[in-house]
Amino acid sequence: MTGRKGAVLRSVAVLVVTLMIGVVMGAAIMGNVIRHRVTEIQQFTSAEGFKLQMMSLIEPMNASQADAVTAIVDAHGDTFGKRIAANRAEFFLSLERLDTELAPLLTPDQKQRIAAHRESLKSRINRYGSDDE
Repeated sequence: MTGRKGAVLRSVAVLVVTLMIGVVMGAAIMGNVIRHRVTEIQQFTSAEGFKLQMMSLIEPMNASQADAVTAIVDAHGDTFGKRIAANRAEFFLSLERLDTELAPLLTPDQKQRIAAHRESLKSRINRYGSDDE
């Protein structure tokens, strides 16, 4: 019987160790995911980060569209870093003005990606941002 008890104890020990390793790995992965999301939000609040993210969301269809979109995004991007720090509500109003200017240049798919990202961004800013509204 002692041999059988030892085998059972070894099996239980292996299961417990495996479970603990899984918990540690899960915690590490969740930490990375959260850090990535916070970094993405913080990047979007700087002028350069805003420009990079908008161009990546829009994915211009050709060089002509890219030039026109870049000019508009650059003009708006320089002010967004300051505006979001001062007032998040004003920030989202500015994004709506940007959307209005970009609308004639974008495909429906590009507009949909921006709208989906906008909702996701609002949710993340409300979750991780400051409560100064």
